[in-house]
Amino acid sequence: MARGYYGRSGDDGMDIARNAMELSEGLGGVLEKGQQIERGRRELADDAGIRQAYEHIAGRVGMGGDISSLDGDPVMNSRYGVMAMGRFMNDRANSEKSRLTMLDTMAKADDTLYQNYFRPLALTAMDAYRRGDMNAFGQAANQLSKVAPFPYQYRMGDDGNFAESFRSSREGRFVDTGDRLTPQQVFEAIRSIMSGEQKTLRGADMQTHVVNPNFLAASARYKMGTIMDNAEALQNPSRWIPLEKNGHVVYAIPQNRHDDYSAAPSYRVLDESGGRSYMVGSMDELLNQGYVPSAAKADSRVLHRKGQPDGRPGITAGPDGGTHITQTQYEKLVKSADAYAVFEDPATGEKSTSPVMRSGLVNLAVNGAGTAP
Repeated sequence: MARGYYGRSGDDGMDIARNAMELSEGLGGVLEKGQQIERGRRELADDAGIRQAYEHIAGRVGMGGDISSLDGDPVMNSRYGVMAMGRFMNDRANSEKSRLTMLDTMAKADDTLYQNYFRPLALTAMDAYRRGDMNAFGQAANQLSKVAPFPYQYRMGDDGNFAESFRSSREGRFVDTGDRLTPQQVFEAIRSIMSGEQKTLRGADMQTHVVNPNFLAASARYKMGTIMDNAEALQNPSRWIPLEKNGHVVYAIPQNRHDDYSAAPSYRVLDESGGRSYMVGSMDELLNQGYVPSAAKADSRVLHRKGQPDGRPGITAGPDGGTHITQTQYEKLVKSADAYAVFEDPATGEKSTSPVMRSGLVNLAVNGAGTAP
């Protein structure tokens, strides 16, 4: 009777192993195909959601409108709205008319910054360097790097060299790049910018006015880069930073200020399960509220929130960010495994189920679909 489990040949063990492998490959292929179909369905649904949110944003703001008018709009309380906002910002920045308007506005603000702050500090720093007063030069150069519209800061260390730091969205603060510059290198960098100064006649009385195209061009490059990076961060959930408090997960999305490069990185906080979205001025604001880094992830299509549906019917996200199948799905898998694991004794015609085969098939199917409940 025992031979009935192994068929009729002396290589029955090999036959069963081969059949099990073929069956496993077949089930794996079916599961993979099903997952591909489901991914495609989710992508279409997400794209439709983003398009709908985009149309709402474009209709309310327009290419020349104020984006801040969307503060408090329910559209920003979902991933679709956030991602659509990123796409809208990107499209507007790439529109020639809008880009020229943005650059013109930037140029006016940067010219005022140059005249009132950057130029006086740069002249003070250069004068201190030429006089050999390194303490005064270090202080002026550090202050100059804080008012400049660039995401770098420089501070003179005890060794007389300058440490370079960069505004890091991931860290939520300025971080040391590891690069060190000598006082002469910093002086040459300042002088290079100042060498772009030109004198023009402005106003009704045609007064002489100093302008610096080098400064304005460098500032425009950094500011447009920040704007485009902010847009990309909104569109790309892989850059969203998961934070957690008492099991509740939110996502901090980097949105750096381009009007104040001395400020720490700011963030748009998406609390989708709580139905809200808001801005914070720094990562410290969230940490002070009790949030801590989370292991949750926001993939390129769907946010996997703890205990929240991830978009697939009957499947929820687990504490580890993985997926868990429902009890109904599990029972269906077991029923299918029972059918495949039935063997018939050729001598007696008696049918029985191989518990080992049944268990193996269930595990194979569950591992492809998620974690058992």
